Amino acid sequence: MEEKKLVKRKKLKIHRLFFLLIILGLIYYLGNYYLELRICNIFVEGNTILADQEILRQAKIDDYPSFYWTSSNSIKRRLLSNPYIESVKVKKEFFHVISIKIEEYQPLLVKKDGNIVLENETTLLPAQNPMGLPLLLNYVPDVKFSSFIHQLAKIKKEILTRVSEIEYCPNDFDKDRFLFTMDDGNLVYITITKLERLNYYLQIYSALEGKTGILYLDSGNHFVPF
Repeated sequence: MEEKKLVKRKKLKIHRLFFLLIILGLIYYLGNYYLELRICNIFVEGNTILADQEILRQAKIDDYPSFYWTSSNSIKRRLLSNPYIESVKVKKEFFHVISIKIEEYQPLLVKKDGNIVLENETTLLPAQNPMGLPLLLNYVPDVKFSSFIHQLAKIKKEILTRVSEIEYCPNDFDKDRFLFTMDDGNLVYITITKLERLNYYLQIYSALEGKTGILYLDSGNHFVPF
């Protein structure tokens, strides 16, 4: 009688162990399946220079990998290595959605060697130059250049795209003087400290009634027609 009870107890323990292994196997399978679920949608906003696909490729999520194995910090770290990107916010949302908000450093001008200068003074040679950037024709001393870029970053984009060329033109009275050639044919003399006046160019241009000439915003704010 005791032997039969012993056999039954052994069989019961084996059954329990077998059942436990099945449960653990199911937990492992379901857990692994859950963790391997891929990203369903990616939303990118704030970018005007970099294409969405370029951002996804830089973040290494262009193949929509596992949602749970992809960390927000890794996406942010990879994107911040791009010189055009100033800041990144990454948010993981319900239904396996990732939202990425980008702030970019704006390109301000192109040097004659083809290098683009960004608003943070970073200089880089891209594979393809962004359209609409003015060309800097000559050398600007480093101290002047830093101040110039800082002030140029305050110019509205819609105004900056109307500038075709920029030339450093110091004279005996002002070492901060520049000449802007506008795409409408007008020339504008202006100094670094007064660069923000260029934001009113459209109002000034409308008052010229189609005339072209030289606009002196560096001193006197007067216009001399050609």
